[in-house]
Order: sequence, then C-alpha cells, then structure tokens
Amino acid sequence: KQLKEAKKRGCENLIQADMEFLPFRDSSFAFLMYIASIHQLPSPDRALLEANRVLKKSGKILVTVWLRQPKFLFRGEVILKSKVNGKEVMRYYRLYWPWELKKKCEKSGFTTLEYKVYRVRSIIPNNALYLGIKGD
Repeated sequence: KQLKEAKKRGCENLIQADMEFLPFRDSSFAFLMYIASIHQLPSPDRALLEANRVLKKSGKILVTVWLRQPKFLFRGEVILKSKVNGKEVMRYYRLYWPWELKKKCEKSGFTTLEYKVYRVRSIIPNNALYLGIKGD
C-alpha cells in the first residue's frame, strides 16, 4: 500500500525488497533510511551488514527503533496487536536498550555521526535515532 501511495505522489523506481537480502549491487546508494523497520527483525545484524554492502564509500544511514518501555522492561521481544487496513493483526517487535542500536551499527562497520534517544507521546525516551557513515 505504501508503494502505491508513493507512486501516486510522483515517486519512481520503487522496489519492494527484504532488507536482509537487498537485490542491489555493492556500493549502489549514497543514503539509506530504515525508519521504524529494523525493530521488526529478531536481529538487525544481517540487515545492517546488507546496508553497509550497498552503500557507497562515505554513504550515510539513518535508522530509528523503538526502545524498551517500563511495561516491557524485561522483555526484549513483544508481539502486539495492530490494525492494518481495518484488520487486527499481531506484529513482532524487538525492543532496544538506549545504547544498543549505536553499538550494533558500529559493529556493522558504521561510524556514528549522531545518536540520540527521544520521546514521542511519552514522558520517558521511547525511540532512538542513529545517523552513521560507512567507513573505508
């Protein structure tokens, strides 16, 4: 549905792909964004390595994830109900510790340009944002 909406808004060359197995050549992109998507994988390691592979030298990556919240403090993985196209579905989420995304991105070969935790409709931080650059 998001691809159809993007086409309506004038976006071209859209491809639906699995972020753990990207169908692109090495060093194809200058910038990648993983907005609220990596946390739907049990482990982000494969997706981050793929991102590093397809990014050009000095390419940048922006990643956001959900952080652990008090009610899920001791559960790193949860399955929550969501509504998709009017239907109730169960969705998997891997919740991160505040320092965890930065560490995983750096382990995957990125150098941190900016890292911050922030809050959205919460009194405590519930999201993390990572901006990194591909190393040599």
